[in-house]
Amino acid sequence: MRSLITFLLTVTVIYGTLVESTTITCNFGNSENFKYASEPTLYNCHLSIPFEDFHTIDSATVEHLSGKTNDDVQGLIINSISNLGNFPKNIEKVFKNLIAIEIFACDLTEIHGDDLKVFPQLKYLSLDYNKLKTLSANTFASNPNLEVLILNNNEIYHVDRQAFAGLNKLRVLIAHLNTCFSLYKAENAVEVKNMIKKIENGDCENPENKKSAFDSDQEWNVDDVMKLFQTG
Repeated sequence: MRSLITFLLTVTVIYGTLVESTTITCNFGNSENFKYASEPTLYNCHLSIPFEDFHTIDSATVEHLSGKTNDDVQGLIINSISNLGNFPKNIEKVFKNLIAIEIFACDLTEIHGDDLKVFPQLKYLSLDYNKLKTLSANTFASNPNLEVLILNNNEIYHVDRQAFAGLNKLRVLIAHLNTCFSLYKAENAVEVKNMIKKIENGDCENPENKKSAFDSDQEWNVDDVMKLFQTG
């Protein structure tokens, strides 16, 4: 059984005139959330804000283990924040050395290159179970070290050419159950390259095409359907 060292971070969250004190729980050890990460262990924090419309972390007061600081935090997990919409701002001002970010089930609708350029060391990005609609060209251009990208269970109906430009180190791409594509998983550089080509040259090329991947004339067999619902 994994040995986890937990500690609490007290964070002041400011949104407009709303100020609340929130607890971030951090684990030093293996994390199932970052199972595809190349590092055997990640020093990561888990954030779940109990109110809507969270968009910024402006400052943080941290209770650290002896010898630990914010600069030691490598991973951030944000989950179950209703109506998040845009990518959270100012995370990099609190945690400057993130290599892994997961935003899970937060109703995230947009992701842009400007959101990600402040994380030049990023290796792992998971945005599953959100409401992303489109991917613009060069979305990940400032993240050349990205190795793992998870986009499954969104509502993506259009992907610009060159949306995945610059991802020469990408080795895992999971992208099933979207609107214009439903491709299960690529787990090596060759498979990733082929999957990206299918996404950029397929139905996602037409911004007016919002037809679900399940509404096409494609015939699905049992194995295809089972793959879509596998999570490992």
